[in-house]
Amino acid sequence: MAHKTHVAIRLRGRENPVVVQYSTFCRRTRGGVWGSGCGFPILMCKTSTGKMLPVDPTPGLDGEYTVHWETCPKERHVPEAPQDG
Repeated sequence: MAHKTHVAIRLRGRENPVVVQYSTFCRRTRGGVWGSGCGFPILMCKTSTGKMLPVDPTPGLDGEYTVHWETCPKERHVPEAPQDG
C-alpha cells in the first residue's frame, strides 16, 4: 500500500487541501481497545490546522478524496452516547 507522502490532496467538500503523512489501515481505538476499525487501507493526512484525518486512498472520478469516516462500514456501528433526560 505504498503512497507518496507529503503530497497535498483535495478532499471532497473541503476548501483547503490536506497533506498525506503516511499510509496505514483503519483500526480505530475505542475505549482503549485496538481493532474496532474496518481494516481497510487509509491515508493519514494533516489539515492546515495540524489535525490528522483518515482519508480513503483512492480518489473519486472528480479527482477528490473522501474522509474515511464517511465510507467506513464500522463507523455506522459505533454506539451513540446515552442521552440525559
